[in-house]
Amino acid sequence: MPNFDERLRRALGRMAAPGDDDPEGRLGDVRSRKHRRAVVRRLQVAALTVAVVAGTIGGTFALAHAFGGTHRTLVPGGVPSSSPTVPVVEPTPTDSPTPSPTPWPWPTNQPPVFTGSACSLNMLTGEFDGDGIPDQAFVFYPQPADGVCPPMHDVNGLAGWLIDISWGSGTSGEWPLPDCASVCNPLGVSDLNGDGTGDMALQVDMGASTSHVQILQLNDDERGPVTYQISGSGLSAGWGFAWSGSVTHQDYITCARASDGKTVLYATSGVLSMPDGSQWTVVERTFSFDPATTVMTQTGEQSTIYPAPSQPSSPPFPVRGDACFPGSNLGAT
Repeated sequence: MPNFDERLRRALGRMAAPGDDDPEGRLGDVRSRKHRRAVVRRLQVAALTVAVVAGTIGGTFALAHAFGGTHRTLVPGGVPSSSPTVPVVEPTPTDSPTPSPTPWPWPTNQPPVFTGSACSLNMLTGEFDGDGIPDQAFVFYPQPADGVCPPMHDVNGLAGWLIDISWGSGTSGEWPLPDCASVCNPLGVSDLNGDGTGDMALQVDMGASTSHVQILQLNDDERGPVTYQISGSGLSAGWGFAWSGSVTHQDYITCARASDGKTVLYATSGVLSMPDGSQWTVVERTFSFDPATTVMTQTGEQSTIYPAPSQPSSPPFPVRGDACFPGSNLGAT
């Protein structure tokens, strides 16, 4: 048997010169298997590359879906359309708050436009005609020709009070306020009848302890101010509602929102019984409004007796509702 060195030499010789010395084709099989392995490796590398690229793309979309949520392009006035490549963050209510209606009374940041001469002048800003633009009302006592102003507590029967209204639309007008006596003081603005325009509370008289308040509508037309009529009660439309009082009698004007959304006005009057002052007799009248009219209709009346508190309080008896005119002191506090 040839030794190991001889066998190695022969094998190397066959590899160097294949042919008849490789009758079984072993060297060809080796080369064929080597070629197949190379092809397989190239295919594996290509497949791995494709898998990595596909995985990167898929992973990108997966991350976008996981962290970006459902992406939609916002189309103003239309239906959101799909947009998988351009994520759009939809605004939240805190990002785009819905403007709320400006409450009454309006901010008095408009420069006054009153140019007349007056002995007494009060200005009130509100939305009187429903166009969304603030309007101005000037309540004043005109200065006499001689320039001498009378005492305001003694003006009855003299020239009379006037109101000058300047609407935001640019129109204006001036009208008398015949029900005003020693005072003519605008107290506040609020939409009581729900027609979208502001109604004005006007103090038309002031006695030793009790004042009287009217409610006026100031629409932009040639009629000028329209006083709300009081229907179904013994109250005088000219004097309006009693307000304020003393230690022995109290009057309040308050409002509340009914279940149907309409405003209810309460006119509450209390009288301390005499001679011992141990109880209050309180009469509460309820009034409703109609957006189409300037009439307050009485819908209820009740009388209640309350024990007088041992300590003074305000009010000294229960009063329903809150202030009808924000910013005024017509409420029960």
